[in-house]
Amino acid sequence: MFYTVLFSQKPKIDSLINVSSKNSISDSAKVRVFLKIGQAYQNINKNDSALIWFNKAEKTAKKISNSKNKYAEGSILSASCYYSKGFLQYQSLDFLSAEENYNKSLRITNHLIKYSEHQNIITEAQKINKDIYSGIGNIYIDKGYYSVALKNFIKAQKLTDTLIKNGIIPENEAAAQYFHLGLIHYYLKKL
Repeated sequence: MFYTVLFSQKPKIDSLINVSSKNSISDSAKVRVFLKIGQAYQNINKNDSALIWFNKAEKTAKKISNSKNKYAEGSILSASCYYSKGFLQYQSLDFLSAEENYNKSLRITNHLIKYSEHQNIITEAQKINKDIYSGIGNIYIDKGYYSVALKNFIKAQKLTDTLIKNGIIPENEAAAQYFHLGLIHYYLKKL
């Protein structure tokens, strides 16, 4: 099965790399393509290659956020980069680095939620936060700190419910949050 996944990912990666090298795409589009390339490498367990592409994405996103009229867009892209790196590190069982990158992403998104005047930026930040709180919750489940995990999954669940209520994400995204809440209560023997 691994061979099939690897074989099917190679043309996708090559195609994305080809797209990323074109001068005609914007820096924002490049960041998104770099992230997709990193995720494709992550899917085939080539984590070193994934990290290289996530770092390229981060560098380009920072450049965007330093431009005057693209600060918010660049910041959202930077938050996505930190989240992606954190998720990769979580999967590699590097919990300290994962949490560090999740927290970098949270600082950016929370700042945008507090100060942005654009609803689409706030919504994107909330979607990233939902995933970050779940990621941090997973770290603390794995560490056995169920009370801290529970606090993070409650935050993720509240954001998920808000995003569903506003028609931003589908209802089925709530399933993972409720599963984790149930799992933590099971571990805490609060059946």
